[in-house]
Amino acid sequence: VVTFATRAETTTSLTDLHGAVANAIASLEIAPAEEVGFTNTAQAFEQAELELNSERHNDNARRVLVLLPDGLPTAPGDEPVIDEAIAMANQLAEDAIEVYSIGLGDNVDADFIRQIASDQSNAYFAPNSADLQSIYAEITSSLCESGPTRIDVIAKTETNFAPLR
Repeated sequence: VVTFATRAETTTSLTDLHGAVANAIASLEIAPAEEVGFTNTAQAFEQAELELNSERHNDNARRVLVLLPDGLPTAPGDEPVIDEAIAMANQLAEDAIEVYSIGLGDNVDADFIRQIASDQSNAYFAPNSADLQSIYAEITSSLCESGPTRIDVIAKTETNFAPLR
């Protein structure tokens, strides 16, 4: 879990303790000073890339990032943060990290949300937080396969079956 406002920070490292991650997400709060702060999307991408490339990442797992910004990227200073965020999204794509972007609220730049998603079908819009549950369910169903993903059939070279009566 990477939180981002003026700065991005990895608040929960990669783990298979799903309950602990869910609890960590549920306990997140926006600091009052950050409510008028920035939306440093480029730095969030950097933090996520570091985590997804770390030794904590399971090599057998897909590398996926679900980003939930509330508008356009902003950061302290005068740098071109929109271009920087799009460049970081492209870097993630080159690094085989799939990005899902969910624009939250009414002030979201739809073009930006589509540009940072790995694919047009990975871009979502949630006018309010009540829309998030169905979006997360759709993302989950696109990421998770049901049933066995691998079945090995091993032929026996000798038969030793009990005779039928």
